[in-house]
Amino acid sequence: MNALERYLEAAKIEELTTDLVRQGYSLMPTEIGGRTVGDIVAVKNGRTIAFEVKARSRLGEVAKDVSRHRQDAMNSGVDDFRLVIVNPPAAVEVEIEGLAGVLARHLADNVPANLKALAGNTEVRRVSGCRVQHVSVTLSDIRVVGYGGVNVALEYGTGSPPGGVTLSETFPFDFDIILRHDLTLDHVNRLDVDVSSFTD
Repeated sequence: MNALERYLEAAKIEELTTDLVRQGYSLMPTEIGGRTVGDIVAVKNGRTIAFEVKARSRLGEVAKDVSRHRQDAMNSGVDDFRLVIVNPPAAVEVEIEGLAGVLARHLADNVPANLKALAGNTEVRRVSGCRVQHVSVTLSDIRVVGYGGVNVALEYGTGSPPGGVTLSETFPFDFDIILRHDLTLDHVNRLDVDVSSFTD
């Protein structure tokens, strides 16, 4: 079980426990007769219900455990066994108008040393595939963390082709930048271009 699955299940158990108590259920030990019968066991009006909470992504791997817990619950006198399936939160797409252009202009004006070292002349052409992982908006600025790809022209030899050779390559990069509220660049906390695919 990964950290996200563990968190989702624990959060759902806590939420469900609170809801059951609010509805007048009494919580009982989850072990009955030496066997664990679920994540929560609740009783109301003489009726006992066992709840098993599982992340949807784990259903295949825990199917036998759930089946065993259900059987143990029924054998222990539990009136009802309920499987509660937890779905991960929906992914949120964040788009910032003009972000690729802002990053492309910055990279063109400040070509990272590891890109410059790849050729006699390195020209940043464009940025694409920008994905925002984190946004923090305050009264003073906007912090944006994410990743993308930068396409560059790597020029070798003297003069332009046919006297020289120009390669077009795209490299992944990640960034942590501060934008002003008009979406212009204030400053760069971090911008790292990964050229390992070219140099290895």
